[in-house]
Amino acid sequence: MATKKTVAPTPPQGNEFVYYIPNPPDSPADGAPPKPIPVTKEEAAAGKGIYVTPAAFIKTKFSPTSKANFGSAGNLDKHCVLRKLDLVRAALEGGYGRQSNWSSALVLNKAETASIANYLVQRLRMVAGCVELDKNNAYELQSFFERVEASEKTALSFVLGGMGAFIAAQKWLAAGGDPIRSFLHVGIFTKGIAGAPAAIAFKSGSKKVPDYLVESKSGKWHVFESKGGHVDGRWERLCEGLVQLAYVPKIGWAGQTPQNAVTCVCVHTSADPGRMLRVMAVDPPGDGPTVTEEGVQDDKPLILVEGVCRLLVMLEALEQFQALSDGGSEESALNLGGDWQRATSTVFGGLRIAVPSRYAQHEDEVRRRLAVFFAVQELRNKLGLSLLVDSFTGAVRAELMLGAGADADVADWSAGFTDVLDKLAPHVFEQDFMLRCSRELQLERLAGELMSIERPAAEQVQTVLRNNSEFVFTSGGLLLSAPTNQLREGREAD
Repeated sequence: MATKKTVAPTPPQGNEFVYYIPNPPDSPADGAPPKPIPVTKEEAAAGKGIYVTPAAFIKTKFSPTSKANFGSAGNLDKHCVLRKLDLVRAALEGGYGRQSNWSSALVLNKAETASIANYLVQRLRMVAGCVELDKNNAYELQSFFERVEASEKTALSFVLGGMGAFIAAQKWLAAGGDPIRSFLHVGIFTKGIAGAPAAIAFKSGSKKVPDYLVESKSGKWHVFESKGGHVDGRWERLCEGLVQLAYVPKIGWAGQTPQNAVTCVCVHTSADPGRMLRVMAVDPPGDGPTVTEEGVQDDKPLILVEGVCRLLVMLEALEQFQALSDGGSEESALNLGGDWQRATSTVFGGLRIAVPSRYAQHEDEVRRRLAVFFAVQELRNKLGLSLLVDSFTGAVRAELMLGAGADADVADWSAGFTDVLDKLAPHVFEQDFMLRCSRELQLERLAGELMSIERPAAEQVQTVLRNNSEFVFTSGGLLLSAPTNQLREGREAD
C-alpha cells in the first residue's frame, strides 16, 4: 500500500506583524488587565523586584492579539503583503530624529534645508537598495548586508525601525477604527512644544521623549517608540522601550484640554541579513511614577502649538518633493491641473509625485513667520526671566538678523512684524505666551488653509489615475503614485 505524501503547508504571504497586549485578569472581578513593567537587573539588585529575562517577561505577561485593545473596527493580520509604495511612504514619514537644530536661522535658509532633504532621500535610497522581495512576497534584508560596516548597520536599523513603527501604527489605529491624521516624529513635535521641551519628562529620571506622537482622525493621541536591530535582541529592546514609556503625560494642542494617550506602543523591527523583516509591537507599558529628577510629583501635560507642527510637516513634504524630483520634463508627470506641482522621480524605482501648488506659493511666508516664532522661543529659552518686556521687539529682530547673518532683506521684512511683537511684549511671561505668539503670527490660519488635503483631493487623483495606478498621501500632503503592476511586482531596480 502506497504511503500518502505529506504536503507542506503553504507559507504565509507577506511580512510578519505581531501585536502583544497584557494577559487578561485571572477573573472578571479583577477589573482591567494589569499594566506590567519590567524590572531591570540593577533594580532587582537594589531590592525593587525580581528580575525576569526580557523574553520571559513579555511571553508571560503579554499575549499576541488579532484585535487592537481600543475601538472595534477590524482585525490585525499577522502577515501583510506590502507594496513598495507603502515602504516609500513609511520611510518619508519616519523623519530624522531629534532636529534640535531647527532654528530661526535654519528655517530661513532654503538652500541648507534643501541640502538636508537631499541627503535624507539619498540615505533612504541606500536603505531601499538593501531590501528585496522574497518568494513569499515578504521584504527581506539582502544577505550582502552581513558584510557592511557596523555603523552603517546601526543607521539602517534606525531607518527600518522608523518604517516599521509607522506601518505598525497605521495598522493599529485602523484596527481600532480611528485612522491616522498626523504622524509627528520627534524632530517636529519637540519644536512645537508650548514651553521648554526639557521640562517635559516622559520617564522618571530621564529626558527621553518618544519617537512619535500620532494623532487620530477623531483627535485622540497615541505614542509610539521605535526600535530596530537583530531579531535575537528584540525582547530586550522591547522591554527597554516599555521602560521609556512607563510614564507619558497628557497630550494636547494648546488651547484644548490635554488627554491621556489612548495607547503607548513600543515597536521593534527585526533586520537580519537574508531574513524577512519582522515587526513586533507591545502595548501598554506599566504605570511608572510621576516623579521628576528632583523627586517632585509632576503631572505637567505635553502641550503642542498646532500651527507650528502642521507647518513644519508641510515644509517637510515640500522639501521631500523637491529632493525626489528629477527636474526634467513634466510630460510623464500626473496631469492634475494647476492646483498641483508635479514631477517624476527615479529615486525609488520610478514614481510620479505631486504637492499642492499653494505649498510653494506660500513657502517664503511660512518660513518667515516660523522664523519669528523660533526667534521668540530661542530668546525665552536663552534669557528666561531676564528678558525685558521693553526691549522685547528689538531683541527678537536682533535674534533674527544674527541667525541670518544680519542680511538687509531680513531687516526689511522683520520690520513688518513690529506690531505683532509689540502686542506680544506685555504677555511674555504668561503661561499661554507661545500660543499667543502663534496666533498673532497667524500660524493656525495658514496651516488650516494650506494643509487641507481631504477627500476631494484624493477623488481628483483617483479620477486621473483610474485603475492603472495606485497612490498614497503622506501626512504632510505629498502624493506618491506608481503603476499598479510595478507596485505589486516590486523587483525592479532601485
